[in-house]
Amino acid sequence: MGLFDFGKKTEVTDGIKLREKTFEAVLKTKSLAVTQARVAFVIDVSGSMQDEFSNGTVQKTVERMMPLALKFDDNGEMETFRFSGRCESCSNVGLGNIVDFVNKNIVPKAEWNGTEYCPVIAKIFDYYVEQNLSKIPTFVIFVTDGDNSDRSDTTKYMKEISKYNIFFKFIGIGTAGMSYLEQLDTMSGRKIDNANFQRIKDINKTSDEDLYKALLEEYDIWQNAAKQVGIL
Repeated sequence: MGLFDFGKKTEVTDGIKLREKTFEAVLKTKSLAVTQARVAFVIDVSGSMQDEFSNGTVQKTVERMMPLALKFDDNGEMETFRFSGRCESCSNVGLGNIVDFVNKNIVPKAEWNGTEYCPVIAKIFDYYVEQNLSKIPTFVIFVTDGDNSDRSDTTKYMKEISKYNIFFKFIGIGTAGMSYLEQLDTMSGRKIDNANFQRIKDINKTSDEDLYKALLEEYDIWQNAAKQVGIL
């Protein structure tokens, strides 16, 4: 590792450690039944997201999400998934590979097509339920800049996956319409409410404190409901 790379890594990891303190302060305001979680980061790589990748927004967002993995996940890493018309698993992200993670692990092979949620939600189910079932809940950070074209299939899957210990935090960035996610936030027909939607038009101008408050919104409510029905 060159001197520049070492300096960059130190800068990034130092920033994450400071953010971890902010996250811990916000976390103290929540009464969580379970303080461990497997953390997944799901990122939209549809065509409309290209600017957010090229201007560094997605990389910075990954860095700002890392405190959740450091606090919740036993290995301090996030599983990552990219999606547009289809989806793929990417490398896990942790402090060891956080520098330029997005350009090295998410951008390559991104197809920049349309936006479909169901394939990646199905992959989340396959990974966390079919392949790696655990009593530890899964916290899914799902970042997108617009509504999907497969609403019927997504609705069916979200109803089915509500029977399991997976909580979805949908983060909508930008100014495009997101009426489906607004409906999903209160959708009936699920075993319990397993998702929360937060609209953050300009994530770069949102403070760390406000971002972490948005991320944890309804997570404690979901845990309580999940305990009552035996999911947790």
